[in-house]
Amino acid sequence: MRTLILAAGRGTRISRYLSGRPKCTVDIGGGQCLIRYTAELLLSRGVSRVGLVLGYRQEDVREALKGLPVEFYYNPFFDVTNSIASAWFARDFIDGGEDIMIMNGDVYVDEGLLDRILEEKMSPVMFSDETRTVTADYKFYYENNVLLKYGKELEAATSRASTSAWGNSRRTSCPASLKRWTR
Repeated sequence: MRTLILAAGRGTRISRYLSGRPKCTVDIGGGQCLIRYTAELLLSRGVSRVGLVLGYRQEDVREALKGLPVEFYYNPFFDVTNSIASAWFARDFIDGGEDIMIMNGDVYVDEGLLDRILEEKMSPVMFSDETRTVTADYKFYYENNVLLKYGKELEAATSRASTSAWGNSRRTSCPASLKRWTR
């Protein structure tokens, strides 16, 4: 299992609270930043390769991950593109026969949730948090476990969730607050 972490964006909605730092470098307590916690957690769970797509202030993220066996990719157009473009810059990492999980670098993943994701047998699978339908920055609309619409601009009344983690992964029994989607 490989994991690609998308961490190129500016985080404009929250940037005023971060003194210009990338949001994936936010302190999550005890002096540890989010992106280092995530990379260490993935590696501790046997993820064979961790790749990160960087952009905005990439040197801050590289410094936060210093000493960890991670691979870096760069999206020079981070200011005008989206996650799909960032993934394209890591296409060499994505290509390959091994399973891959793709996730956003600014999302806190609980150890228990990661364990369930890594155990999931369905593929593809998407995990989302249904508790934040109004305040979510990215919304999904699905019916009968089929994703029908997604985006930042969906109305709260039609959206069902904000993203928590997504990608190809391994087995889970989802609690009521988690939905899974597969074709």
